[in-house]
Amino acid sequence: MNKEPRDGGADVAAVFDAGKSGPYPSPYLTGDDLLALSALCVPARRVICNIEAFEVIGEDDVARTDLSLYGETPDQKQKPWPVRAADSHTFVVNLVAEARLEANPVMFGVWLDWSDEVETRRPT
Repeated sequence: MNKEPRDGGADVAAVFDAGKSGPYPSPYLTGDDLLALSALCVPARRVICNIEAFEVIGEDDVARTDLSLYGETPDQKQKPWPVRAADSHTFVVNLVAEARLEANPVMFGVWLDWSDEVETRRPT
């Protein structure tokens, strides 16, 4: 059986290194994948700046804008990178908790942002 992108199983470390998930046929991230990615981002001073959520309903992937994040606010971008990374992680934790209340699985596509002045390799 071939895995479809919506089946999850993303390589979280590869998403971190690339700065984004996708494009097709890369898998979406599960809630657990998203939490793991966010945990990698905090010490590296990266933020998950965009999250697209999709509810898996039968054979359809339905966009869930209510569970998505489309960029940071200007106020958020003015904060120091460690604060932005911590705020991003808090947002992700709360988002995943909310998504887990849904009757159907929710999967995520992401894009990261980081400062040129910080370490962009995965923390060891």
